[in-house]
Amino acid sequence: MNRLLTGGLLAVLVYLSGCSAQTASSLVPMSGANARGTLDVLGGAPPKDRRHGEFALFDAPLPNAGASASPAVVIRLLAVSPANGDKPSPWITFSKPQDVDLLQLQQDAATWDGFMAYGQYNAIQLSVDPSHCYVVQGGVKYPMVFNGQPAGAKQVAIKGNVPNFTVGPPSNDAVSGTDDIQVALDFNVFESLKIENGVAKMDPHLSGGAHASQIHGKVVNAENGQVANAAVVLINAGGHMVNSTVTNGGGDFQLNGILPGTYTLHVLNSYTSGSGNSVHAVGNDPNGAVTTTVTINGHDIDLHQLTD
Repeated sequence: MNRLLTGGLLAVLVYLSGCSAQTASSLVPMSGANARGTLDVLGGAPPKDRRHGEFALFDAPLPNAGASASPAVVIRLLAVSPANGDKPSPWITFSKPQDVDLLQLQQDAATWDGFMAYGQYNAIQLSVDPSHCYVVQGGVKYPMVFNGQPAGAKQVAIKGNVPNFTVGPPSNDAVSGTDDIQVALDFNVFESLKIENGVAKMDPHLSGGAHASQIHGKVVNAENGQVANAAVVLINAGGHMVNSTVTNGGGDFQLNGILPGTYTLHVLNSYTSGSGNSVHAVGNDPNGAVTTTVTINGHDIDLHQLTD
């Protein structure tokens, strides 16, 4: 089932590098204090052919990760770039590599900013150092290997296709109400990660794009009790899944990186993700199920309570 908003293929491009290992870095989320765009490196005011853009990275929870053992899914992020096909354009680079624990980004994003060149883009590319990516689960640390990554790779470019967006002169954007381009992506380790044979296998499934929104809600049973560990799956008008998440212990959920449109939202009491992670709801009513229509018009949506 296609998990990208445009129905396009997510590509993982691998580059081999002879340079030395990256310097140590601190875990984020954080503001963009350590992020630098090309103009920041060169100095001076931004030229007329670039526009300021903000990038937010979210993630979905990883059920059964073992909360008592301090689980983590860490990627070392080197740069973020918009791309047109196979042609990335400089946007956000880091003076110090950013070690990002994706499991800390379920409610609040890691955010950075920089200047994007004018043009039309249909992808966002995350450049990571796979030699410093890992998963901690059940007190065990597993090295991360990306799909298609050969041995010795020092840089992996994860390119997620998104709907076309244009970067041009600021014009008090009608969707976001700001002169900044705002891009949000959900990495979604639930759909992307599988631990197998002592290795954390990562096949990234990004969702999101420019001017994306969030969907919030809470799943309860007929007695108003919380329903935990239920899968929440969002399907677009074309029948493709665009994102998924899992309710927490209080029945709450949040879907990130949702673009304007009309969707069907399903709450499923048993579900297996694309990477083989299975969940089974706790606290749901027998034969309970939820299906509802959600329309996104550029603003966050609160569905309040859904009875399962």
